Amino acid sequence: MAKFERVFVYGSLRKGASNAHRMAKANFLCKAMVAGELYQVSWYPGLVLNGASPVIGEVYEVPRKLMDDLDAYEGSEYRRLRRMVTDSGGAQHEVWIYEFIADAKNLQKIPSGDWMEVEKGL
Repeated sequence: MAKFERVFVYGSLRKGASNAHRMAKANFLCKAMVAGELYQVSWYPGLVLNGASPVIGEVYEVPRKLMDDLDAYEGSEYRRLRRMVTDSGGAQHEVWIYEFIADAKNLQKIPSGDWMEVEKGL
């Protein structure tokens, strides 16, 4: 098993967001995006993959223990999947992503795909 994993975060774990402190032991690698749809669940977002819009996030390298902690933090509303994300230079990165698995049809879509606009009240 790898000592480190790469994870894409798109919501409250991003730099400057409400739970960024949970990433204190992670190494920021780059900003990136993935195709999907982003929804406001509550004070946090949910990503549904394979949509048509870019969802903005960040790629981190995290110790295996932190990955276990993130699994517990994300809980049963999400599943962790391997996906490819694209950074601003066009390079692809294989990462873990937490996809929202509950029904999103009655949730507000975030058209920009950027949770920080919601969290900052823009």
